[in-house]
Amino acid sequence: MKMKFVLVIFVTLITGCVFGQDTKTFVKKIACSENAPFTGYRLSITYNEQDNAQKELGFLDEIQLTDNSKLKLIGQLLSFTKDKSLSCRKVTSYVFGSEGCRGFPDTVKRYSITIEALFLINKLCWPKSMEAYSCSPVLYDTLEKRVINNDPKAISCFVKEYKKWYKECKKLGRISKEFPFNTGRYVWFGGRKYVKPEDNPALFN
Repeated sequence: MKMKFVLVIFVTLITGCVFGQDTKTFVKKIACSENAPFTGYRLSITYNEQDNAQKELGFLDEIQLTDNSKLKLIGQLLSFTKDKSLSCRKVTSYVFGSEGCRGFPDTVKRYSITIEALFLINKLCWPKSMEAYSCSPVLYDTLEKRVINNDPKAISCFVKEYKKWYKECKKLGRISKEFPFNTGRYVWFGGRKYVKPEDNPALFN
């Protein structure tokens, strides 16, 4: 299996967005412009400014919210996990300046809105360590040794893990630093299992 290493480095380009506790955030699916890499859709996260004007966040802007606000946003993102339409964004490896990325098979070009929703949840909850766990929007079956971006049934099994985790977080009222995925049959391609903060402090700073 050939590997493709396309690294998009967002070390100095990421914008840090700090929101107040009462800031309203919204997730919506919109059709992409003609300038997009592919015909398709994308998920847009917007928020209301003080004058109630809506502003869209960049795809990988770092979002600083309370856990309660994050949980509300995650609930909105999970509502798109039955959406099989394709994202207009191309598969890319993202690097944020710490661990590096293991790339992805060069045969994988696209991914669904469902995968985009899960990818955004990872960015929302684990922005500093995301590249260690899921640096590209590619899912993998560790049993059959294959990419599952085009397998809705397998993807739905992975979605169940996210929904189970979400319910547990809502009961606790918080989001832990532990990354709970990449432990079963379905994982993020090249993603590691949870790394303890004391083993690699750079991932959590």
